[in-house]
Amino acid sequence: MKKYSLITGASSGIGRQIAIQLSKKNNVILSGSKSHKLKKTKSLCSRLNKNLIWEYDFKNIENLQSEFENFLKKEKIFVDNFIHCAGIAEVKLFRLFNLSEINKTFNINFLSASIIAQSLVKKTNKKKLKNILFISSLASEIGVNGHSFYCASKGAIDSLMKSLAIELAPNTRVNSILPGTIKTEMNKSIFKNKILREKIQEGYLLGPGEIQYIVDYVLFIISEKAKWITGQKLIIDGGKSSHG
Repeated sequence: MKKYSLITGASSGIGRQIAIQLSKKNNVILSGSKSHKLKKTKSLCSRLNKNLIWEYDFKNIENLQSEFENFLKKEKIFVDNFIHCAGIAEVKLFRLFNLSEINKTFNINFLSASIIAQSLVKKTNKKKLKNILFISSLASEIGVNGHSFYCASKGAIDSLMKSLAIELAPNTRVNSILPGTIKTEMNKSIFKNKILREKIQEGYLLGPGEIQYIVDYVLFIISEKAKWITGQKLIIDGGKSSHG
């Protein structure tokens, strides 16, 4: 059986770039909800390895576990690195959120990652799993106006990380990366707004973040060079959190 690195949210942004970089030395599973975007990511990945697409819409989690486990069984593979990049941010005042929007946020940002991780720590894959890495957010630490349930879902995944790090040691390392504001497709409206763009420039000691900054750190954390790091919320924010 071949080993694979699973990247959710591989359709674009940070997830896509992680997949592209990982594919140079690893087989990768590209996961997301949009087939055409996953195919685009696959076309950008190294062709030296057998890269796979697992299309799934994480808004709906009822059949997630069975479909994921059937996929692994069908392909006859195991997963050694699980990197959860899938995420959504609904922006509005707390009092305006409805239950459907709250469920959608938690399904994508937290519950889908939890269910996949459950499958990966079962007997058939557990001994092969070396890393679980959640792409969280600085928002879970500092709070952001209009992002109440986004912050809550990221806080939940950071808490899960802490417990899993204890439960799965020493075989599997579990960490979270908490990026500050990164220039991604999801944040393009922020950077188009002059006032918000200037506010970010002022708030980040080293300026706004680039996708590659996060990709480089991901590659380090899942490597043997980071073999003594687990159970950590790793903040990468250009100095934002150092001065409020």
